[in-house]
Amino acid sequence: MDDRMTVAVYGATGHTARFVVAELERRGVGAIRIGRDAARLAQGGHDAAPWRVASVDDPAALDAALRGAHAVINCAG
Repeated sequence: MDDRMTVAVYGATGHTARFVVAELERRGVGAIRIGRDAARLAQGGHDAAPWRVASVDDPAALDAALRGAHAVINCAG
């Protein structure tokens, strides 16, 4: 990641999260897309935003997925 602010977007395969990621990118804020389904994350359509797989019931995976993020936006549910 570079020096700009980076925001993790959890639930990134959902409808609302796609708008959130697009708006972050439009504003020049780095986004990390996080979700449970690698196949759906890979089809996310946001080439600039990296993706990571994690679930809220796996603390170690969630900790690793959030590494490097300055903030989190939860779009799950």
